[in-house]
Amino acid sequence: MNKTMKTNRTTPTAGRPKGTKNAKHPQVDGELTVCPKCQSTARGPYKTKEVTQHGGERNGKPYTEVWFRRSECTSCGQHRIDKHYVNNPGAEE
Repeated sequence: MNKTMKTNRTTPTAGRPKGTKNAKHPQVDGELTVCPKCQSTARGPYKTKEVTQHGGERNGKPYTEVWFRRSECTSCGQHRIDKHYVNNPGAEE
């Protein structure tokens, strides 16, 4: 005999509780990356990304990671590495 039972869930599901606000984390100001050869801001898609777990302050704002992303200038074809400072508080371990 096959019986189907209905269960009422009284335990909460996983995730953030309803009505909880997003956490506010200090943001590092992003700088516009330019080609070192022609000073153009036009670039192709990023090809690789290396992440360094290194913390500090830049322009008075904290950061926890430095991203190095390889790209190519679409104006002159120069290959370049863009450096981005990221504040990711969950990565501080």
